[in-house]
Amino acid sequence: MVETGCRPDVVTFTTLMNGLCCEGRVLQALALVDRMVEEGHQPYGTIINGLCKMGDTESALNLLSKMEETHIKAHVVIYNAIIDRLCKDGHHIHAQNLFTEMHDKGIFPDVITYSGMIDSFCRSGRWTDAEQLLRDMIERQINPDVVTFSALINALVKEGKVSEAEEIYGDMLRRGIFPTTITYNSMIDGFCKQDRLNDAKRMLDSMASKSCSPDVVTFSTLINGYCKAKRVDNGMEIFCEMHRRGIVANTVTYTTLIHGFCQVGDLDAAQDLLNVMISSGVAPNYITFQSMLASLCSKKELRKAFAILEDLQKSEGHHLEDE
Repeated sequence: MVETGCRPDVVTFTTLMNGLCCEGRVLQALALVDRMVEEGHQPYGTIINGLCKMGDTESALNLLSKMEETHIKAHVVIYNAIIDRLCKDGHHIHAQNLFTEMHDKGIFPDVITYSGMIDSFCRSGRWTDAEQLLRDMIERQINPDVVTFSALINALVKEGKVSEAEEIYGDMLRRGIFPTTITYNSMIDGFCKQDRLNDAKRMLDSMASKSCSPDVVTFSTLINGYCKAKRVDNGMEIFCEMHRRGIVANTVTYTTLIHGFCQVGDLDAAQDLLNVMISSGVAPNYITFQSMLASLCSKKELRKAFAILEDLQKSEGHHLEDE
């Protein structure tokens, strides 16, 4: 292209840089940055985003420092890319330090920055900071979106703070923000953990009114809640509803129900379901077989236990699903 007298423009450079990053050719991509700067372009946003997608935050941070040295002001999108990667890699303290640095330099965070940081604070157990950040966000008239709320709800549920999650969920609805399947899954999980199964079922039923489709995780979570409460028949009803909606049960779904039947002593139903599982092409895992073996042995059904053990040995290395 250069040999024919055509001068590459910013689109050409950017396309080439993205391709180099996708192939992991970092040194060549960085060399291209210098070439673009010589041509009067500012390629830092593109290369930093590419490096972050590759997981190379060290190079991204080095480039950010280089921008400062050459008095090029980084914009919020660049900071968002690095903060997002740091959070995904579990480097929450580094992400929080970078967020503080943004403020100090007069770079104002947007909804993406706040959502990432709220998730980061939650993952590192700093619930008060996460909630304060949500309040700050609202005070700055930066409207939180479904990602922001879902991250906070999910983290609160995992910490067992279901009441707080409910408050956040209510605030979300009052703001006219519609929950996603991820939001519903978190709330259903929280209700199940507190044995509030009627609330969990109502949450599932309300998904239709919000034009939100449940997935295999939604159904499996509720089935697990029923089974833990030894309401396996209700779990089977949910399993059947799942089938009617055309959602395919996975190993977790079947194993949860099989374990539930074993817990209530209905080994025939557990065996029947195991047979259905295998005939449907869903691979059992070790937990599936362990539930059956433990229950059969406790009932002194040793012949059946040996048969299950033989099935396990045949499946091992061929069809057995990893735990």
